[in-house]
Amino acid sequence: MPAHSTRKASASVTPLPFLKQAHAFVLRITRRAAHDVTITIRHAASQAIVVEWRGETARHLLESQPLKPTLLHENTRALSNAQVKTLTLAAAAMNMAAASECPAATEALKQRLAELGLRLPCLHRRIATVLFEHPGKHFDQTEATCAVLLQHPMLCEARVSSALDQLAAWSVLQRIEVGDCVFYDIDTSPHLHVYCERTQQLFDAPLTGVVRST
Repeated sequence: MPAHSTRKASASVTPLPFLKQAHAFVLRITRRAAHDVTITIRHAASQAIVVEWRGETARHLLESQPLKPTLLHENTRALSNAQVKTLTLAAAAMNMAAASECPAATEALKQRLAELGLRLPCLHRRIATVLFEHPGKHFDQTEATCAVLLQHPMLCEARVSSALDQLAAWSVLQRIEVGDCVFYDIDTSPHLHVYCERTQQLFDAPLTGVVRST
């Protein structure tokens, strides 16, 4: 359903599992080509997507020998809380390495700050850099906090949450409310969003063929 950035809708976002109580999870590996792989983990009860990896990240997880025999196999169907945590940490480690090799995220953030005439405190700059590593992604509040804590484990959730709201107030990020959920977008230009109730994810609306809601 098309929506303004602040349009309200009922939502219940499944948090990353190792931040909350244990659950059962269902794994699906989709191969469309040798380099086109998607790994999807769903909450067993609700079937909501908890985390999903595509492309190089998914291929890395499949080819990583310490993980392949025990966690990711074509016949694997169920995953435990601890196994999902292990996979998430492994994916984060890979993304951190890729980010250090490619300064695009840092350059994009520098450009945004130059446009705004801002100099960020060290904490806020670290947090913003993590989100700028994923252009086009809309982080819900739990995902954003988790992504930051994976790279900066000495921080606490309360400080990260407060800093995210400050970054939005300074127009470094866009804060989007959907029902009781909050999302963060590095694209701060005015644009429409589409919220998928099935996957509980937020996306940029296509530029054509969308009727603006009133």
